[in-house]
Amino acid sequence: ILSLFYQRQHSHYSALAGKESIMNATRNAVEWLQAKGYTNVVLEISNEYRHGGFRNWQDGEWLMSEEGQVELIELARRVYPELLVSTSGMGDGRFHELLAGAADFLLIHFNNTVIGYIPARIEELRIYGKPIVCNEDDKYEKEGAASQALSVLNGCGWGYMGLPVNQLIPFEFRGVEDDPEVYKMFSNLTTPDYVIDPEALKQISITITHPNDGQIFPAGRNIGIHISYLYPDTSIQYSIELLVNGQKTADARTRVPIRANWVPESPGIYILQAVVRDEAGNELQRSGEVDIIVQD
Repeated sequence: ILSLFYQRQHSHYSALAGKESIMNATRNAVEWLQAKGYTNVVLEISNEYRHGGFRNWQDGEWLMSEEGQVELIELARRVYPELLVSTSGMGDGRFHELLAGAADFLLIHFNNTVIGYIPARIEELRIYGKPIVCNEDDKYEKEGAASQALSVLNGCGWGYMGLPVNQLIPFEFRGVEDDPEVYKMFSNLTTPDYVIDPEALKQISITITHPNDGQIFPAGRNIGIHISYLYPDTSIQYSIELLVNGQKTADARTRVPIRANWVPESPGIYILQAVVRDEAGNELQRSGEVDIIVQD
């Protein structure tokens, strides 16, 4: 999967200067693929096209719109009709109807999607009759393996985002050692006649379901953080904390629905995580990261 545009490709001396440059970049990349004759490549126009970071681009509002994405998909298809083209949505596993009509396959993310909701998210997209691929999910270990299995069992491809080990620079990749549970499931799912134990899919799982990556909020206003905690160990006392940029910021209530509140005082990019701890303060589970943007 070759991706063209990422939200943080701005404010650089070689950043693209508006719509015309973005259109030219798309055309040039597709012509390059065609000239090379690659047959094992599919194209992702934008990574998380609704991410607020795209507002820092010239003509970012156009690039973030479904109409802008469709325009770029159609441009790529005119240049290289045989190339399969799509664009990816946000971490909630949803895909806009306008894009679903234009794309050759439906490219979704499950970062903010609760494991239990994965089958329903996939089912919602079946009406379009197109291949469904989740190319980004930051769940890992047993939780990641369960997410992978649920995706594949329901007819959706699954892409591992190994945030703890190989998502950041300097990039490292050690193969199976990166995440034995996830790679074991890769092996299982590609083994003929393998049968999954349904109980193995009932994994403890904590997910921030709101806000989503890239959402923009005003400084000084309360943000309600929504958290899902599946299959908790009820034999012990536990607490749930909200971390902002790695620092404890608030305690979340443990009754359903789980909520925490946080008021950002200054602009910036903030990373949110939910952490489950036992009575002794030991970490039991940590959610994937959610990055948000706070502006004046």
